[in-house]
Amino acid sequence: MNHPIPEKVLNDGTKVPVIGFGTAGLKGADGVTVIASAIDAGYRLIDTAFNYENEGAVGKAVRQSSVLPKASSVKHQTENLNIFDFELSPEEMNVISALSREDGRLWGQDPNSYEEL
Repeated sequence: MNHPIPEKVLNDGTKVPVIGFGTAGLKGADGVTVIASAIDAGYRLIDTAFNYENEGAVGKAVRQSSVLPKASSVKHQTENLNIFDFELSPEEMNVISALSREDGRLWGQDPNSYEEL
């Protein structure tokens, strides 16, 4: 079940959720399940850190979710993909970069049935 989490708009127009999901201590298969469940429940700000030593679990949970990760810039997106051990082709990176369009949709998808993170 997806519950929308309120957002705040930053000075540059970027929207960020006001509540995030902490991942400290979530590792392995159980961590993947919990993090994926949080994404499915509506969390879009996933708090992780190098010191949590769970980049693999977070990356696998994001890959398993039905939500496409995106960042505010191509550079930041590339850094995120490197951290979470994603391997995307140049074509896939171009698709993610196109998500910065004002309406956030690549091919005019209905936002009621298609979601992007």
